[in-house]
Amino acid sequence: MLSLVLFLIPFKGSCQELDIVTPNTNQSFKLPDPATFTTPAQAKLNISSAEDVGKLLVASVDKIKENVTAAQADLSKGEALKASYTTAVTAFDKNDVEPYKKDLDNYNAAGKKYTDQLAKYNKAAQANNALPANKRKTAAVAQLNRQRLQVDSMGKQVGTWKTRLDAAKAKLDIKNAALNKQQQQYQATEQGPIAKLKNAKEKLKTISSQLTMCEAYVQKSHNMLSKLGEPATADNGYFTTPDYKKALANINLQLVSLQFF
Repeated sequence: MLSLVLFLIPFKGSCQELDIVTPNTNQSFKLPDPATFTTPAQAKLNISSAEDVGKLLVASVDKIKENVTAAQADLSKGEALKASYTTAVTAFDKNDVEPYKKDLDNYNAAGKKYTDQLAKYNKAAQANNALPANKRKTAAVAQLNRQRLQVDSMGKQVGTWKTRLDAAKAKLDIKNAALNKQQQQYQATEQGPIAKLKNAKEKLKTISSQLTMCEAYVQKSHNMLSKLGEPATADNGYFTTPDYKKALANINLQLVSLQFF
């Protein structure tokens, strides 16, 4: 556990203090504007404090990474369910929907033909019935009777066809409802992990930005230290170490992996 001793002094004017609230634990840290430093000791103390804040931020990345790993594992389960759903939808479209649509198109064509034939028959029958009985020709009546039998036969075929289509549509509806349930299942399975990954991404972006702020603060503090008469020395502080640079690279790598969330 890092022990942070934050040296705060009141100041006025333009404010360039370091103000950090950690995204994981909501710890708040505020360091004074380097321009307000009056002694080398004060500058060194706040440099050390800013580095401690940076170390705390870097340490919090490991917990975020653990959460990302767990969320990605859960997301993989949802993606497996999604793949199964996609396969089922493709098979449903090919083996059920497309044949039904083709049969429905043929049914509609047959239904139109039946309707046309029925209208033609009714028109002829009405014309024949309008004639006086002694004007009606036996051959014409016989033809109308044959035509009626054909139309009745077509009507029965269309009716049977519709019954078959209705049954097929009912089966489609049942399968479609099952697919909708399957879709809801994979979406629900993915929803939680995706929310966690988005949250982790935002936290990592915040930490990256906060570390940049800490670096800048330390640099300004070193500049102020020099102005206060401290001999110029190479900066061997935390923000120049390989461990810190490795931590930054790790954060960037994780952000790349989360770019689509």
